[in-house]
Amino acid sequence: MSATPKTSLIREKAEIIDAEGLRRIITRIAHEIVERNKGTQDLVLVGVRRRGVPLAQRIAAKIKEFEGGEVPQGSLEPYVFYRRDGNLTGEGGVLGSLHQTTIGARFAGKMPARLDYNVEMVMQRGSLSTNDVSAWAGHWQLRESLAGKGAVKLTGEFNYASGDENPADGTRGTFDQLYPTPHDKYGLADQIGWKNIQHVRAGFEVTPFKGFPITTNYHSYWLANRNDALYNVASAVVAPRIPGGAASRFVGQEIDVQVSKTLFPQLQLAGGYAHMFTGAFLKESTPGASFSYPYVMATYVFLADK
Repeated sequence: MSATPKTSLIREKAEIIDAEGLRRIITRIAHEIVERNKGTQDLVLVGVRRRGVPLAQRIAAKIKEFEGGEVPQGSLEPYVFYRRDGNLTGEGGVLGSLHQTTIGARFAGKMPARLDYNVEMVMQRGSLSTNDVSAWAGHWQLRESLAGKGAVKLTGEFNYASGDENPADGTRGTFDQLYPTPHDKYGLADQIGWKNIQHVRAGFEVTPFKGFPITTNYHSYWLANRNDALYNVASAVVAPRIPGGAASRFVGQEIDVQVSKTLFPQLQLAGGYAHMFTGAFLKESTPGASFSYPYVMATYVFLADK
């Protein structure tokens, strides 16, 4: 007597659309966009991360096929963070809990004339002990890639993060950067964070040999609010707030240079030097000594694609 074979309970999902069907849909969408816009003038395609970005890229490539010109593209990345912490001191010295919501969006893409842009806007609301939280920050960057040898890139950037206007008004206005900033975000010296700051950067990058970029940056810093302190990349106070407000918001300037070389996909070596020139605020709040920072580092990525 033979055993009756068991019927599988797992069913194959139906195929909604194949590759050829998707190609036809993208072609139809591309034609509709051009027809409704009456051409490609003033047309920009924006995809919402994650899956909207490759879709926008495929539509742009299809438009280029039958229109012959590049269509500017961008990506939009909205995000929301919620932070809760306890035993923190609010204004007035009262211990309590932090309940803070951070809402932001990052918009990046390419424009004609080899220009790249990157914009980020962030707002924070909530409560800390008996106080309200009301802060914001912004990041604006424009970069141009020049034609010719050396793959020269020019960068202009402005960053802002709010500070606290009054340490006794019941509202914390200092922006919370949430995470330590990257090593080179606001200067290689790592003395400035995205918190109570106005920051201007001008950058120059050249690649004289393949895979060997050399980057030089100039940074200039001001306090966003003269009644608040200066914070570093770890959110720690570098220079305390001055009672009654600082006479000057000017923090200082930095010049840095960095050289990097990728030896293979998983290993990169880099070295650099940064020098920070102190401004009027640091001379008022601290001894005001200039600061130099040379460094060498190796970065190994375990899961890099080969």
